Amino acid sequence: MTCYLVQEVPSNGIFLEREKALKYAIKHRIPTQDVKAYQQRTFHTDELYSLLQTALHYWTNQHSLQEAFLSTLEKNSGNLHYRVIAQHLRDGTSLGEALWPYLPNYFKPVLAALKRPSGEEPKVAVIKSVISLLEHEQFLSQQFLKNFGYPVIVSQSALLMALINAFVNDVNVILSGILWCVMSAVQVAAFYLIKRGTFAKWCIRHFSGYRYETMLCTIIAMIEIGEPLQHALKMLCRHSHKNDKTSLYQALILLEGGRRVQDCLPPQWFKVVNCSSSDSINDTSDLLTPLQQAKEAWSTSNLRNINLICKIIPIFGIVIAATFVAYTLIQLYLPLMDISRLDH
Repeated sequence: MTCYLVQEVPSNGIFLEREKALKYAIKHRIPTQDVKAYQQRTFHTDELYSLLQTALHYWTNQHSLQEAFLSTLEKNSGNLHYRVIAQHLRDGTSLGEALWPYLPNYFKPVLAALKRPSGEEPKVAVIKSVISLLEHEQFLSQQFLKNFGYPVIVSQSALLMALINAFVNDVNVILSGILWCVMSAVQVAAFYLIKRGTFAKWCIRHFSGYRYETMLCTIIAMIEIGEPLQHALKMLCRHSHKNDKTSLYQALILLEGGRRVQDCLPPQWFKVVNCSSSDSINDTSDLLTPLQQAKEAWSTSNLRNINLICKIIPIFGIVIAATFVAYTLIQLYLPLMDISRLDH
């Protein structure tokens, strides 16, 4: 989506239609070339987390949900992104419709409930579930970041030692310099991606265990606020990863065909549970408990995988460092070995 800004009017020069922006500029004798298009982007993880947390805080202090979000957005009026959304709300757009274009796709299924006419309590429950998912992303980023520093320091020390040795001995200086620059650029890029949460987001999107945990969290949150399973699956189909669409559509078709719930749910959701929890759904009519058990099982499995990755990262850094240390030692002692052979 695109909005239009009148650059000389920073406080209220935001318009959702180009014609209105031009009309305002002409009326106030502002050059029409000062009307600029602004391409709206989706929230970064940290932006969305801060917005939802602050709005929830305002809501607990006796604000309505709409007013809570508007207060949060106006408090951060220096952020153009927030000002645009605040303008949507002031123009009478509902909260769900105002936020929708700015939401990451994988949060849209659960936050779609904000677009439906309902009381504030269900919407607050949805916001709390999204905050929980965002905290999970932040936990992943923090774990990766915590284990990233040591291998960087070790490998940088080895690279610098190799570079200094090449400079002192005037051997492969350019090659060593290029290698150091490339490795440093890779490490800086990796640090940036981890710090921004991009790497954690990529893991959640592309590793099946994290996707299953996220989908189960979304379905549980939607069922808890009164959404039927069929509607939850339909929303997931629209915004899920391409590798999950077939199983989700199959589950939706089977459910619409009148099959039993346990026969419709994707079996891979329950493969890490000790027993087939879905078998008890028909007997007990309890859908939430098996889903929660599966979500907890995937959470435990994913935590083990995180710990394994965090153990591998330092080892990987040590291997890189050892390679360059060995290369430096060879370059250092090779002339001495040649002299020794000449003496004999």
